Amino acid sequence: MTPVGSLSQFVVKVEVNHSTDWNDNYPKNAQEGDSNYSGGKEGSGQPAVVYAATVDLASGVKQYKASLIGHSSPNGSNGAVDADTSSLTTATHIVKEITINIQ
Repeated sequence: MTPVGSLSQFVVKVEVNHSTDWNDNYPKNAQEGDSNYSGGKEGSGQPAVVYAATVDLASGVKQYKASLIGHSSPNGSNGAVDADTSSLTTATHIVKEITINIQ
C-alpha cells in the first residue's frame, strides 16, 4: 500500500502473472540481454500486470475497483511499472475484475 494524501488514503496495488504466457512480443526463445527477455532458465513470457485502486477510508465508500495501470519489468530486474501495455495480449485477461472491499 502506498500513502496518498492523508492517513486515511492509500493505494492498493495488485500484481498478477501467469508463467509461460508467451506471445509474439515475449517469445519463449528470447535471450538474456534482449529487452523482451523474461528471465530465468525457462523464462515466464509476458510480464506481470499491475492493477491499482486509491482507497479513502474517510469517504465511507465500501468498495473500490482496481484498474490496470501497467506491467512490471519483463525480467523482474526493477520495481518500475510501465504504463504501456500495447505489447501484452492474454496477460491483460488473467483476471476479469479486482475489487477491494472495506469492512
